[in-house]
Amino acid sequence: MGLLALIFSLGCGDSTAPKEVSDEIDAEPYNPFTGTTELTENPEPQQLPFPGEEAPDDVEVPPGDFEDTETSTEDTSDEGGSGGAEEDGGAEEEGGEGTEPICTLNCDGKECGDDGCGGMCGFCNPGLICVEGLCEDSTCQPSCAGKVCGDDGCEGQCGTCEEGQYCVGGNCEDTPCNTNCAGKMCGDDGCGGTCGQCQDNIEYCLNGTCEEVPPDCVPQCGGLSCGANGCGGSCGECGEDEACLEGECVCATCTPGAQQFEDGLSCGLCGTQTLSSTCGNDCSWSPWSVTECSNQGGCDPGAKELGTGASCGLCGVETTERVCTAECTWGAWVTTGCNEAGECTPGEQEIGESVPCGLCGESLQTRDCTDTCTWAPWKSGLCKNQGVCTPGQIESAPPVSCGSCGTGSQERSCTDQCQWGPWSELECVEPIVVECNNGSVDTDACGNCGTRTRTCEGCLWGKWSSCSNQGECIGGDIQTQSCGMCGEQQRTCSPSCNWESWGVCDGEGLCEPGETMCLADGGQFVGNIALLCNSLCEWENGIYSELCGASSGGGQIP
Repeated sequence: MGLLALIFSLGCGDSTAPKEVSDEIDAEPYNPFTGTTELTENPEPQQLPFPGEEAPDDVEVPPGDFEDTETSTEDTSDEGGSGGAEEDGGAEEEGGEGTEPICTLNCDGKECGDDGCGGMCGFCNPGLICVEGLCEDSTCQPSCAGKVCGDDGCEGQCGTCEEGQYCVGGNCEDTPCNTNCAGKMCGDDGCGGTCGQCQDNIEYCLNGTCEEVPPDCVPQCGGLSCGANGCGGSCGECGEDEACLEGECVCATCTPGAQQFEDGLSCGLCGTQTLSSTCGNDCSWSPWSVTECSNQGGCDPGAKELGTGASCGLCGVETTERVCTAECTWGAWVTTGCNEAGECTPGEQEIGESVPCGLCGESLQTRDCTDTCTWAPWKSGLCKNQGVCTPGQIESAPPVSCGSCGTGSQERSCTDQCQWGPWSELECVEPIVVECNNGSVDTDACGNCGTRTRTCEGCLWGKWSSCSNQGECIGGDIQTQSCGMCGEQQRTCSPSCNWESWGVCDGEGLCEPGETMCLADGGQFVGNIALLCNSLCEWENGIYSELCGASSGGGQIP
């Protein structure tokens, strides 16, 4: 920057030879907006006019008038020369007054940089630097993509970590990291620090190496309060508790609004107080305050809880309990007894008394123990040793013949032991009317030469049987059927009720129904006449047909 300041100090018409630049360059930053080495806290970049344009009222033109070439070449000896004539005394050629100035403005094709007469052809907008008269991207562009802390690559910071954390690879970590400065002179050390600093206003850090700032580099600090100015210098310094983040001074100890938490005293059921502190706008943490009682247990020490366990005894359930420990956690369940509620063992069977059943029999009763350890209802088994009848029951014997035509009967009663008693004496009853002798059979004709029978029982005729051995017809009946050509024949049923043979066929006609014949027409018509046999087996005129040829002499149609 010392070289740049030297160029700015040269004015058109300056007869004083430029000073020789020493090996040790002045480290004081040069402010191109004021023409001094004093750097304001937040210098705003100003765009100076190009040759031929007037400077705005609020823009301070640095030494060296910003006028076009024609104006600069006019004779200004009366006013002490153009540009910085007052400062430099008006440079003239050796040998006399009124000669042409030795400085000629040269801004052709330039957007910025030296105009050749100690002035500037223009300034670049923020974020750009002047390289050989053209505004180009700044040599150093801060980069914080994917980073919350550490170096931004332009001697600034991407952010800071909270107290107790370390910056590792651009992220805040709880464990420290190892710095990595191998082959680096400057820039991020990988742990939130730097590997070194370049000379202010002379060098800038690029990929870990200090590079020389271009002579025509224009600091870019528009809207920035800290961080690199793009030319190896700084746009400002932050306070003791602050850090520079993307050109803004932010709290270094904490982020306003951020919270931190810490365990406090014991509380509740063996719990621990959660203390919180909030970072204020003054970059300091607020006093600790209790927010909640966390990590509490589930019970009061010494408390007991009753429960039930596995099955036991006669469908009983184990009684259990557990005690809360000093750490407010429940201890293991312990069995304290068995609560039995049943009366028998599942699967057990009990045999009871015998009970009457059926016909003076007896049945043995049993009951089973259910799965719930209770007795099921009594149930009876098979009924054994039964008798043959129901006490008081009366049975009649089949009737028997007795006397001349009488019928005898007997009875017996069932005893209380379900057994039949003895038969009573036979009682014979004679009929009042005698029609026949017992056992005799009567036969009678019936139907078509058939027969039927009846038997004498108790000296009385029984019912007639059905008619059997009948013939196929009634004797003397006549049956008629058709035969031949509309004829008729008959047959007669014999006295034995069977049909005799059919007689001869009588009364036949001339033809069979549907039969046809061709008859000559006798010359009256062309062709022959067709005859058709009707249902009475007689010939009648049929419909004329070509089937009967004209030369035919008659006969049956084939």
